Formats: sequence, structure tokens, C-alpha cells
Amino acid sequence: MPIASAKEDNKALKKQRSPAHTLSEPLSLSSGSVSVKIHPTWNTSRRKASATGEITKVRIPSYKLVYYLGSQREHLTRNTLAKAKAEAALVLSRLRSGEAKALALKGRDRLVYLRATELLEQWKPESHLDAAILDYTNAMRREAERDISLSETVKDYESRNQSTFESRTLPDVIEEFIAAKTKKGRSKAYVSTLCRLRNFGAMFSIPIISST
Repeated sequence: MPIASAKEDNKALKKQRSPAHTLSEPLSLSSGSVSVKIHPTWNTSRRKASATGEITKVRIPSYKLVYYLGSQREHLTRNTLAKAKAEAALVLSRLRSGEAKALALKGRDRLVYLRATELLEQWKPESHLDAAILDYTNAMRREAERDISLSETVKDYESRNQSTFESRTLPDVIEEFIAAKTKKGRSKAYVSTLCRLRNFGAMFSIPIISST
């Protein structure tokens, strides 16, 4: 029986100590005309046996996502297939929408960008981040000299226009309208004509905010 070389023994030992990879070949994902690939790779980890103190090398499956920004080849690695697929979905979405620059962000800048887009999508999915920033900066330019936040400005507006946000019925609004015209000294004939609106209001006695 032939004697195995040290290299072969080491290879066999690594195979016994390493789990099988869930990917046997690259996984290709696409959306429209753009695509990315997830390649099976390995990370080497050193582990020390508590009983014997022996240090062994163990290969751990990992997943390399590969895509292109123009002619530039980019890649990143994740430790689970689920994380790699989630990142691939993000990359495909950004590539299709032309937001390639966002993919080049690293570290905290990337986390900030992802968090901002997530918050905006939760509030108003059809909105775009640049439009939201434009609204914010335009508003804050007007408040720059006062040194107050946008939320404080909104609260002040709400307090001054509370009736706008209250849920009132159509008959309530009609009565307020008639009272306002009466207070302004409109003729009895004019006010009498407005009073006919009460019949209309009685037909739709529901909160106005519910009818929008």
C-alpha cells in the first residue's frame, strides 16, 4: 500500500475537520440587464483543543459576492448564504436604479445611507432620498437664523393650525361657515341661502378627514 505524502495527509485532515460548503458552484443572480455572482469560498480558522492544547486549522464556508461598477470589478464577502443573497438583492436594486455610487460607500457612511433609505421607504416608499434631502435643506435654510429644528417648526405650525388637523364633520364646517358670514354682516337673504347647505351636510354627516 503506497504511503500518502504529508501534503495529502494534511488535505485529508482539513477535509474531515471542515463542514461541507452549501455552494458547489457559483450562484448567478440577475435583475433586468444587471447581474451578480456569489462564489463559494473558504475562510481558515485556528482552533485550540481545550483537552490537548492542539491547534488545528479549520476551513469555514464563506460567500464572495462579485459585481461590476462600470469596468471596475468589486467584491465583498459574507459568512452565510442568506446574508450574501440579501446583499446581492441590494446591489441589483442599486445597479438597476443607477445608484452605483452608493455601492462604493464603506463603513459608517454605508450604514448611514442604508438607514436613511430604510426610514424613507417605511414612511413613503415612492419618495426618493435626494428629494427628501432637498425639502429638508430648503426648509432649514429659512430657519437658519432662528436656530430651531425642523420638528420644532412643524410643532409650532400644528399648534397654530390645530383646527386643520381635527376630525370635524361636514355639518360642523357648514355651521362655522354660516356663523362667519353672519358675523361679517352679510344680508339675511344671503345667509338664508347658505342655510340650505345644512340639508346637504345632513346627507354626509361623516368626518371630513375620512373622505379624503
